[in-house]
Amino acid sequence: MPNGGRKANKIKKVRPVAPGSTLAVVDMGSNSFRLEIGRIEGNQIFPLDTWRETLRMGAALQPLRTEGVLIVGSGLSYHNMRGFSGGGTQVSQVFEQWLTRVVASPDVETRNRELASWEQAPSARSAHPREDHLIPLMVAAGAAGGDVGRRDFLDTAMGIAMASYRFGS
Repeated sequence: MPNGGRKANKIKKVRPVAPGSTLAVVDMGSNSFRLEIGRIEGNQIFPLDTWRETLRMGAALQPLRTEGVLIVGSGLSYHNMRGFSGGGTQVSQVFEQWLTRVVASPDVETRNRELASWEQAPSARSAHPREDHLIPLMVAAGAAGGDVGRRDFLDTAMGIAMASYRFGS
C-alpha cells in the first residue's frame, strides 16, 4: 500500500454522492501532503493504486492549462531528513538521475508507467521514506499530458542532490 501500509482512515467519515464512486481526499498537514484515493463499496472505502490514480487525477487538470492556469506541484527529488546526517549523498544522486530520466521520457505512457511504479526505482524509499513530497510531481506529470518534462533545478545541500522538474514551456 503506497501510504506505508496504513489504511485510509482519514476518509472513512466522508460520504460520496454516488455509491461505487471514486473519492480523493487531500490531507495538507503542517508539514505534509497526503493524498488518499479509494473506491466506495457499501459503507467501506477500499484504497486504490494511489500512483496511477494520482496521475489520472492530474490528467483531469490538463484542460486548465489551455486556459492559462499554471499548475504547480511543489517538492524535491529527495526528502529523507535522516540522510542529511550521513549516507544520503549517493542515494540522492541515484534517485535524482532515475527521476530525471523518467520525467524527460518523450513517451508519456512510459513516463507515467515508471512514475506509477516509482517505489521500484533505485534508492526510491531511501530517498522518499514517505511519498508525501513526491505526490505533487505525480499530479503535475498527469496534468502535463504529452509535454515532456525536464529538470529545472538542481543543487546540493549538505551533500544531498535535490532537483525540481517542469513540464511545458
